[in-house]
Amino acid sequence: MNRSLRCRINDMRVFSLRTLREFWEQHPEAETPLRTWFRNAERTEWNNLSEVKTTYPHADLVGNFTVFNIGGNKYRLIVRVDYQYKRVFIRAILTHPEYDQGDWKE
Repeated sequence: MNRSLRCRINDMRVFSLRTLREFWEQHPEAETPLRTWFRNAERTEWNNLSEVKTTYPHADLVGNFTVFNIGGNKYRLIVRVDYQYKRVFIRAILTHPEYDQGDWKE
């Protein structure tokens, strides 16, 4: 079925699955938790960080980005959420040690 037909009008639109796929090709154990996050994000209607935290209590705001702990805290998914237009832009997906280096902030 066409994605646009199965989506509710206010569901979030995530850009892009390809970024996640490229990561899990390098880290196969990340595939299941990333697919789950993607599916959950696209089937929700977040209006603010408080609503994000109802599903992902450990999500944090870091600057203009929302950071999710993925795969039992092994990975960090960094996104920019545009609540007004219901869009989620993936900035990076990193291992915990890569995230701690802080290079993604540049």
